[in-house]
Amino acid sequence: MTVVRSNLTSGEALDRDELELHYQPIVDLQSEIVVGFEALARLRHPVKGMVPPMTFIPVAEDSGLIVPLGEWALKEACRQAAQWPAGMKIAVNLSPVQFSSPNIVDRIACVLAETGLSPQCLELEITERVFMDDSEHTLSILHQLKKIGRPV
Repeated sequence: MTVVRSNLTSGEALDRDELELHYQPIVDLQSEIVVGFEALARLRHPVKGMVPPMTFIPVAEDSGLIVPLGEWALKEACRQAAQWPAGMKIAVNLSPVQFSSPNIVDRIACVLAETGLSPQCLELEITERVFMDDSEHTLSILHQLKKIGRPV
């Protein structure tokens, strides 16, 4: 997949709007009601069509574009979710690299402010790997993120 690697490593996929979000419903099993959606990034290559995440996510991680890709996904998901009925949640995955970036808490607070999405409607999904790297730092970030959702 040389073409995909080239598009991602140069940032062209972001610049040419080849990335899109698909929304997978989150259903409360007791009530069988949709309570939110998980945002899933997808790459639509102009020639190859849909490229699976297992192909383009590692390329984005290796090329250093996972942070801008993750930030785009977070902002776009929050922008969309802010238009949904009150209380509807949006779940967004954060890569370990994105989670450990020095300004992640400020960036998330900024995205929430820019989009008008209530912090209570945003669920951030992280992998276990985040805890394995530096659990003290991870806990500190999680506590800071929790404070964003609390009323002052």
